[in-house]
This record gives sequence, C-alpha cells and structure tokens, in this order.
Amino acid sequence: MLHPNITKLELKSLTDLEFGYFDEVIDVRSPAEYNEDHIPGAINLPVLDDQQRHQVGLEHKLEGPFSARRMGAQIISENIATILKEHLVTRDKDFKPLIYCWRGGKRSGALAEICRQIGWQTTVLHGGYKSYRNLVVNSLYQNTYQIEIILLGGYTATGKTEILETLESNGMQVLNLEYLAEHRGSVFGETHSIQPSQKKFESRINEVLRYLDSSRPIIVEAESNKIGQVSIPPALWGSMKNASRINIQAPLEARVQYCLQKYSNLVRNNEDLNSLLVKLSPFHSKKRIEEWTALVKSNNFEELVFQLLHYHYDPRYGSKDCIDTITMKDLSKDSIQKASKNIADIINRKY
Repeated sequence: MLHPNITKLELKSLTDLEFGYFDEVIDVRSPAEYNEDHIPGAINLPVLDDQQRHQVGLEHKLEGPFSARRMGAQIISENIATILKEHLVTRDKDFKPLIYCWRGGKRSGALAEICRQIGWQTTVLHGGYKSYRNLVVNSLYQNTYQIEIILLGGYTATGKTEILETLESNGMQVLNLEYLAEHRGSVFGETHSIQPSQKKFESRINEVLRYLDSSRPIIVEAESNKIGQVSIPPALWGSMKNASRINIQAPLEARVQYCLQKYSNLVRNNEDLNSLLVKLSPFHSKKRIEEWTALVKSNNFEELVFQLLHYHYDPRYGSKDCIDTITMKDLSKDSIQKASKNIADIINRKY
C-alpha cells in the first residue's frame, strides 16, 4: 500500500517501546526539551529548534493562533525537508519509525504525515513524551518495589565504585547511581561534567531497573537521598532505607594513597583544589580551612588528603547495621578483585 495509515501507539507499559518492532524512535521536540529528558534510545530530529519554537510562541502571543500556525507550518516544512535530505534519505521502503513530540501531536503529526505519504509504516506515540513520563513517575514515585537491594557501604575512598564495576562485570546485578547521576560523592571526585536533569536521572534509573531480574538481589552503593543536584526517587529510596548492607573497610593510609593516585590531576592543581576547599567552609572553622589551604600551597597533598578524610568525611558516616564486613589491607586491583568475589559469595549464599 502506497499510503498506509498512521498508527497511534497507546503506551500502557514501557515494554511497548521495545525496539524490536520500530526501526527508530524519533523525538521531534526542540533540543532543549530533548536534553532535559527523552525516551531512552530516541534520536532528536527537531521540527522546530529552540529559537524557532520561541518565535512561534511569540507570534501566537502577539498575532494570534492562526498567524502562529502559518509561521510554524512554514518553518516545520523547511525543517522536515532537511530531515529527509540529511537523515532519512537512506531509509528503505520497509522503514518503521515511531515518532513523538511533547503531548498534543502537532509536531509529531507533521513529520508522520510526510512519512506516511512516502509509504513508511509510521506510528505516533499517543500523548507524546508526557505519556512516557507518566509511566516513569508511576514506577518511581507511586509503586512499591518488590526487589531485594543490597547496599554497599563504607567510608569515602574505599574503592566502592571499582567494586561495583567489578561485580557487574562478573555478572552480579548492579545499580550504579553515581554513574547515572554523573556525580562523585567527594571533593576529590568532583568533575566539571553537568549532571542530568531530575527527569533524565529518573529515566536512566528506570531503564536500568527494567532490564534487571527482580528475583535476584541488586547491589547499590549506600547514598544519601540526594546525589549532587538530583534526588533518588521515593519508591527506590524506600527500598534502600530497608535494605541489608555490606560494609567495606580499608586502612586510612591506604585510602590516602588511593586518593592521591586516582585523583592525581586534581591534587596537582592548586587552583581547583582551593576552589573545592571553599565549598567546605560551611562545615569547618575558618582556621581549619586556612590550614588546608596552606597545605595546598606547600604541595603537602598527602597530609591534606589525610586530614580531609579524617576530619571531614569519616565523621559524617554513622554506624549502620550490616550483614557482613569486608576488610581490605590495601586498595590494589588484586584487593578490589578479592573483595568483589567475597561480596558475590556472601550474596549468593544468603540469597
């Protein structure tokens, strides 16, 4: 059939978005909307970019809806021509796209109609991104997770991130929240990367959990409910608060050496270090901050790291009940591997 009908997908479950049926999921919203959050795996082919969307909105406000629709149609037509020329030119006659916009369907409908006329089997997501977001919110805010979470606890700089990565590579189920949040918990691990929006963070969590086996334990690093600028959603946080815990221990001296090696670029950059120390001012006396700044100036990084761990980070960890404790003599690759194996053995025995 040359002109197949446009199919509307009523999203009832996130499994409806499996990529086995659709060749491509196309988000036609503006780049700013897409960057805030989008359906995982979707590509951004905006029919209105950020500036154009603003222009059409301003036209609607000043001249009314008809004038705005006329302006929008002209811009969208030009952009769709570019999309066909630059992105969709190689798609064959059996191409099956799923197209969505925010909610109303005007932007997705414009591209879908052209795709239909070409002869492609085109589907539009009914309710757009909003329908997807509703399912994510329902999952992470309103549901009670029937999953077994094991928290990996321990002081700063005990190699928890490396242990999580090793466990995952060895087939254990891991939810790495700091990775998904693009954040490292300590002043040493602070990076210049921009964290995702709260919505994107939640989409990432939901996507990982969707593919994990709920009948097997999931290992999560013990966190506060806020990771940098994003928060752990309530349903997951509720499960974490009631979770069993395995603690990691390592000598303070080993942790100091670990920081010096892992964050060598930072500890050799006095300007960055001083700017990060300023952020600790609300928690310490002016005298102590000045002492730490003097250690930076004298390049005494080993003593600085020792004091930061001893006076700033370690006191912030309260004692927590745990089902087991793994004690490492150092934080070498071999010790990380052994600790990971011990943790996997503990979990496999108990669960």
